[in-house]
Amino acid sequence: MVQTRQSKKGATAQKTRKKKVSPTQKLTKRSAGALAPHLQLRTATAGSANKRAVTKIQHVSNHKGITVLLHGEPYDGDHDRFCSRCHDGNSSRGCDFCPRSFCSSCVIPASHPIPEVFRCPHCHRFGVGEKGKVNKDPYTNGFSYVGELSTRENWTRCRSEPLIMISARLEGMPLFGSAAALIYHHLYTYLLGNIALVDFGANLVELTAEFNQRLERFRNGRFLVILMDHSSPDTGDVHIAPNNAGATTLRELFDFFLDGGLRDILKNGQQNTLVLHSCGGVVAHSEPLEYLKRLTTPADDESALFLQIIAFSQQNLQLAFTNNFLCDYAQNYFIHDKVHVGATIFEHQTLGPHTDVVLFKAATLTRFFWAHPVLRPHGKTAPTMCNTCKCFMPWIDADGKKRKSGNIKDH
Repeated sequence: MVQTRQSKKGATAQKTRKKKVSPTQKLTKRSAGALAPHLQLRTATAGSANKRAVTKIQHVSNHKGITVLLHGEPYDGDHDRFCSRCHDGNSSRGCDFCPRSFCSSCVIPASHPIPEVFRCPHCHRFGVGEKGKVNKDPYTNGFSYVGELSTRENWTRCRSEPLIMISARLEGMPLFGSAAALIYHHLYTYLLGNIALVDFGANLVELTAEFNQRLERFRNGRFLVILMDHSSPDTGDVHIAPNNAGATTLRELFDFFLDGGLRDILKNGQQNTLVLHSCGGVVAHSEPLEYLKRLTTPADDESALFLQIIAFSQQNLQLAFTNNFLCDYAQNYFIHDKVHVGATIFEHQTLGPHTDVVLFKAATLTRFFWAHPVLRPHGKTAPTMCNTCKCFMPWIDADGKKRKSGNIKDH
């Protein structure tokens, strides 16, 4: 992937988070990787099945087509819910210098009595709160680290703050199989009761501001807004009715939602992100591009409405091709606190041949595109057939390796 930067107007103000000291807390593990007695399986009979406890899923819907999906108990601790080393752990201790937590299997007390102040391995290594640089001193602060180094990453965040996903779908586009539903299930193992999905698939011409009442209970969290829609390649307008029955500008569509109360809710949110899960017409024209930049621009001593906006350039976008990328992006951004898109995009080279990824951040447009020396030189797609000789890809030398080794002589 290659990235090209264009316009820039300013920087987005980041909200600082107050760090609190948290005592050791007992939490339920996400997995069951422990020893268990061996049992002999027996053939089940109709009368031998026991009733099992089933956790109820709050699945609220009304005649307007607005659905709220919320499952599990909420978590409101001051530190991350799971261990930053094993991403699990049932008896975690919060660091006194950062929001990370480490479980009793990865960090154990090395002295008695147990020190009151706990500095996690990450803060010790990188000097958070002191030197601000790599620290090579021994980890001798009353605790011992027993975790092994990972081949990919170490001590990443496992953020646990509430995340609210708002999925706006054009009528006729399904919820199940959509990026919103996949991301919800993908992140549930980390966030459990701290993730909610608010979905509505309706004719936007008929939709009222009632959905704002459904969002009232989800204030002061992190928001991921996904617009799943079609766009007109000639104008960049987004559809507001199924079967190509109507379209409007991106500005008018967002004014409809924002003026209906969504703006006030997003202002109280943190780390808000917008995904335009639509064909590339919406980012192919200057008017919607400028409007999207404005949504990421701070104004009047307030943070921008969205810190990041993700869109795609492909005019005939296949939504299924982007789902894996969006799931990994949401996990890196909202769980591991990796705000740079590069942490995700370089692992999705197969997405590049299909579409460019467009990022709006702090009034800056960045386009990530896939480049190949033959198939897509300098990010420009090469024609499959030569217009002169009518041959498919005539510039590819099938005997190039033999000619280079001297087995074939040019005459």
